[in-house]
Amino acid sequence: MSPTIHDGTIAAAGSYRRLVAARRAYGQRTYGDRHLDRLDLAANIVQEAADCLVYVRLERDRWQRRRHDLQHLARQLKAVDRLAQQLGAMCEDVARHLAGEQAPFADVFQERWEFGQRTYGDAHLERDNLAESLEEAADIQILALLELDRREKTNRLRPADRALLAVIDSQAIRFAEAVMDLRGRVLAAPGPPAA
Repeated sequence: MSPTIHDGTIAAAGSYRRLVAARRAYGQRTYGDRHLDRLDLAANIVQEAADCLVYVRLERDRWQRRRHDLQHLARQLKAVDRLAQQLGAMCEDVARHLAGEQAPFADVFQERWEFGQRTYGDAHLERDNLAESLEEAADIQILALLELDRREKTNRLRPADRALLAVIDSQAIRFAEAVMDLRGRVLAAPGPPAA
């Protein structure tokens, strides 16, 4: 099972870097060098970014339906939503540079949103959606590193590729830091009043 932020070893606040490292190590143990043969990593980066935004929007819905006590954090959640959109747009641009024509981020987001609705319904009302978005951000960083490694080892690395993949990495970290801060405030909230 892939490491998650819910694992006892990764559950502590400030553990995002450990989450990335654990998921990367798990992927290396499980998949080895299979990424060297994959040509769809850039598209997967866009999909992971779409999933970040899906989980942020699901968290917003959860607050509206179940956690009215968190409305004082609405401005911060909106800022995280904007960061997720920026991350998605950046991932789309970089994916287009790396692999040519890509589905627009908005289309990928819509497809992922509809898939989640069909598959999971209202499960998000009982889930830590912010932790899920952190896992998706970690996967963006890992996929960017795998794409860089693939390009280096197959002699396909162009001069701009490294810088563009570094931008994705820094954007994912920026998003994750904002989510970690918001998640800490949500976890510290006393909870909804009893009905």
